[in-house]
Amino acid sequence: MLCSSNLLRGRTRTTMLLLALGISFGCAGSGDPASEPAPKTAEELFGEANETLNGFSVLYLLESVDYPRAIAQFQEIIDNYPFSEFATLSELKIADAYFDQRDYVQAASFYQEFVELHPTHPKVAYALLRNGECAFQQMLAPDQDQGKTREAIQLFDALTDRFPRTEEAARAVELRVQAREQLAIHEVVIGDFYFETEKYHAAVPRYVDALEFSPQHEGFRRTRARLGMSLRRVGQTEKGDALLQDALSDPELDGDTRERGEVELGFAVAVRDPAAEESGSSDSGGGWWFWPFGGGGDDTVESAATEDSEEVPSQAVAASQLGVAAEAREASNASASSPTGSEEDSAASEAVSDAPESESEAEESSRRWYWPF
Repeated sequence: MLCSSNLLRGRTRTTMLLLALGISFGCAGSGDPASEPAPKTAEELFGEANETLNGFSVLYLLESVDYPRAIAQFQEIIDNYPFSEFATLSELKIADAYFDQRDYVQAASFYQEFVELHPTHPKVAYALLRNGECAFQQMLAPDQDQGKTREAIQLFDALTDRFPRTEEAARAVELRVQAREQLAIHEVVIGDFYFETEKYHAAVPRYVDALEFSPQHEGFRRTRARLGMSLRRVGQTEKGDALLQDALSDPELDGDTRERGEVELGFAVAVRDPAAEESGSSDSGGGWWFWPFGGGGDDTVESAATEDSEEVPSQAVAASQLGVAAEAREASNASASSPTGSEEDSAASEAVSDAPESESEAEESSRRWYWPF
């Protein structure tokens, strides 16, 4: 009897346990679907990612942006909603996040990919502008490699060609002017090196390119004068005289270049100043000073330019200064050709045919800008 009672109690406990488990699973399986959170839409995720990218202010002074989190949020939209318009915009936002961090290499790759994948998208002009700005921000100093400068100009050209009447094109034009100015200064730096080392055949195309890149670049008056002097030294006397005389007629030309031009044209001669040479004064050009013919250098230059005004009008010379480019290059190339030796060395020897032969004459000449006529 006792055994039967214990068996009954054991079965009762088992039954109650099974009922409890059944009720538990039943409750879990019959939950209300409305109580579960619905997955966020692409638009909602895009809004949250934008808020992260916009960041927040600390005491209204410091901006704090969690760029890695913003990039991850935009990437989530691309992964989960690849065919959504917000996925396309997220690609652009990721590029913007890298641009804002000044990671221009990564940003440029995303902008370029956007343009290639969505060539008809309304934001293509924006992507092209930003891509050009990435190259623009990576430009080096004028005396260094200008690969990024040229790349920026190409991208700005592509933008203005495709979308000429957009705000992005107007901005691209402004940045392109600055980039071309930098290229011009770069060419002037190299041209000056060749000019000072008397390799005039190599200086000519550099100065010509500088004037083509930016006719009004900083120091363009000096560039025109030096181009004129270089043309004379490579045998293009007529064109060099015209350009140099026009440069000397400009009252804003710097004094150093003006003095060199006057000596080159014969308006003045370099006269040795022994006192200055002994004292080592640099104000007199290393022991040489300039004696203009006719009692006044500026007046003489102005009168000479006036006498030649009918033959070479000032405006005509200014308008045709870039037209000299092709012939100047041909002349410099012709003077540079030689069967032996390097191109620059042979051209330099031809351009400076009156170089002093003795060591004393060479040493004496090194203290002058040019040999007197």
